[in-house]
Amino acid sequence: MSTVTQSNPFAPFSAKDLQEFEIWMNQDKGRSRFTEEKRAEYCDWVRNPHVKPAPGAEQKRLWNHKYDALSHYRVDGDGKLYRTSTAERDRGRSDRRVICESEIFGTIRDVHVELEHAGVNKVAAAIADRYHGIRKIEVEWLLKRCSTCPAERQNRSRAPLEPVMAAKSPPAERVQIERIIASRPLERVQIDLVDLRHEPDGYYHWILHITDHFSKFTSLFPLMTNISEEVARCMAQWIVLEKRCGKRRIGFEEVGFGFTTYCVGDEL
Repeated sequence: MSTVTQSNPFAPFSAKDLQEFEIWMNQDKGRSRFTEEKRAEYCDWVRNPHVKPAPGAEQKRLWNHKYDALSHYRVDGDGKLYRTSTAERDRGRSDRRVICESEIFGTIRDVHVELEHAGVNKVAAAIADRYHGIRKIEVEWLLKRCSTCPAERQNRSRAPLEPVMAAKSPPAERVQIERIIASRPLERVQIDLVDLRHEPDGYYHWILHITDHFSKFTSLFPLMTNISEEVARCMAQWIVLEKRCGKRRIGFEEVGFGFTTYCVGDEL
């Protein structure tokens, strides 16, 4: 459900966003977009399939609309127009409610908030499964102006990297610690967790990222959670794979959260 307050009924967007969105849509007309008049016309064709378009300059267009309405649309008991799955491009989809231009802003806003400020791909996919008449480019345009998303992204991002300094030394005496450089493969390995909770892939919400400092060779493991047991299980799988290549001393270093720099052992 959308979060709407009396002070800002357009939240998490603004009245200015709505005005600019309407101006932008008027400049970028899409063929699949419905006006209220066009939607009402399609409903009339579905309800009255035996009526013929009136002669005149618009007759050809009206015949095309009638054929499209009778072939790919239906009207439910409440009088709402739905796009059916009869067209080749719609195969496998359920019937989707037709949204007209005046409803696009509110529909995108509601789905975006319902999905807890998910990204463009996830919101566009959810809208495409439920509704007809909204394009991905319109979702992308509007989500760029969400007032909540920058804060959400900031919470999910890492703090900027800073040089490691001697913490107990006075500020004037602090010196930058010398960088550790790997001289051979698997001498030093970096592990990190990638947070995908805002746009998960099914049950997987995290990715364990392991990189060899020397060769830059990367391994990825999908994770359902970030608990230590699941991370350790994937690390054990990775170590078993690397053990087949011979005995090595591996030092681990982290730049994300939840890990500690340590040495696994002299031999794997």
